[in-house]
Amino acid sequence: MLIAEEVIGRDAATRRMRRKTANFPSGKTFATWQPTDSTIPAPTQQALSTLEWIGRAENLAVAGPSGTGKSHFVEALADNAIEADLRVAWFTLESLAATVARAKADGSVARTVTRICRADLIVVDDIGMLPVG
Repeated sequence: MLIAEEVIGRDAATRRMRRKTANFPSGKTFATWQPTDSTIPAPTQQALSTLEWIGRAENLAVAGPSGTGKSHFVEALADNAIEADLRVAWFTLESLAATVARAKADGSVARTVTRICRADLIVVDDIGMLPVG
């Protein structure tokens, strides 16, 4: 029984660490998601929430006007990925550009890209909000 409790505790600690490492912007999950308020068809929402597309190494692009819940939906998917023991890296386009610029400055681009690519799901949010060099 003690070993089982230790495993549960370690799993919970791993998920907390992965959430912190992912650096989610607001902590939104499907618990606060209103599927009926979204223009994403319900069957599509359900299919995406299975996360099978991640295992197939497929890309997902969610586009639409500002304020339509794109970031909320994707953050909820990313939270589900962590619950499924996957690694997630979350960036805005601006923070990704800054990360690469810092890596260029200290000569660690290859290491930085390798670290990012270890994630099972890489999210780049707010593409198109700001120009990036």
